[in-house]
Amino acid sequence: MKRTVLMVIALLLLCLIAWFGYQKSSEKGNSIDVSDREFAISDPSAITRITFTQRTGHKIDLQKKGSLWFVGDDQKRVSPNIMKNILRTLQEVQIKFIPPKKHTKKIINEINRLGIQVDLYNGDELLKSYFVGTNVQEGGTYYLMQGKIQPYVMERKLDVGGFRDLFHYEEYELYDKKFMSNDVTKITSVEVDYPKDKPNSFRVNKNEEGVFSVDPLYSTTRREATIIDQGKVKAYLNGFDTMFSESNDNDSKIIDKIKAIIPFAEVNIFFEDGTEKKYKFYPVSAFIGTDGSLNTIEILNLHYIERFFVLTYEGDLYTSQKQLIRKFFRGYSYFHQ
Repeated sequence: MKRTVLMVIALLLLCLIAWFGYQKSSEKGNSIDVSDREFAISDPSAITRITFTQRTGHKIDLQKKGSLWFVGDDQKRVSPNIMKNILRTLQEVQIKFIPPKKHTKKIINEINRLGIQVDLYNGDELLKSYFVGTNVQEGGTYYLMQGKIQPYVMERKLDVGGFRDLFHYEEYELYDKKFMSNDVTKITSVEVDYPKDKPNSFRVNKNEEGVFSVDPLYSTTRREATIIDQGKVKAYLNGFDTMFSESNDNDSKIIDKIKAIIPFAEVNIFFEDGTEKKYKFYPVSAFIGTDGSLNTIEILNLHYIERFFVLTYEGDLYTSQKQLIRKFFRGYSYFHQ
């Protein structure tokens, strides 16, 4: 009996020793530093500022205002699609594999040479800071946390391949392709000037009762004696709500030449609060061969789809297809029954 009791006590002691050993092991496991691999951010909505800094010193500074993102000193609006892709990447990035130790030094040297520093902020608080390196042949992209020495190969959920390009931009590449966005209910007047076709130039006005009038823009144009079609005028003004371009061309070598010539059309929009937005339209075909800025494919495309350069009141240059913007190009007589 006594022997049995001793055996039970011994067994209990062994169980206690094993339990304390397991607890110690768990505590040790939980204390492992994993901060060098925590690149993903669980809630992208918490980010209010993002900077991408290249080793050359070139810096892209994205800042959130309300629900919109802006870039640069001029605070140009960022394309929602591009921004959505960036934020998704910041959230969904995950470890694909840890590079072999023998390659660590080479990878870090390469990141020091070509890496892009990514800094994420909430207000003035720095949330994360890390470096994005080159893409990996096996798929994925090298990452290195700021202040750490272990590089990782990262991937995006449900995506294949590297994604360094999502952090490597020229500022103009981020600009929103939407060059027009207006609350048409606030428009009080629109002037459309065809400098080389004055008889078709006109001015639309809306009075306090919401009734439209359409008048010649130039005093030399003979006035129409017929009645204004109110439905046509309203439909025309509704077309000034939103308009997208094919591309933002602020980097174009031809922009100074565009600004120096007479446009095909100039559209001025006036609003209730006294503000004004001005847009100038230039046929792209007029600039073929002027400085070699159009390649062969672009020139061939002009035979099928006519395009216009659009210079906005903010000084931005866009390219848009005529079939999309031709609704702006009406003549004075169009609005009369």
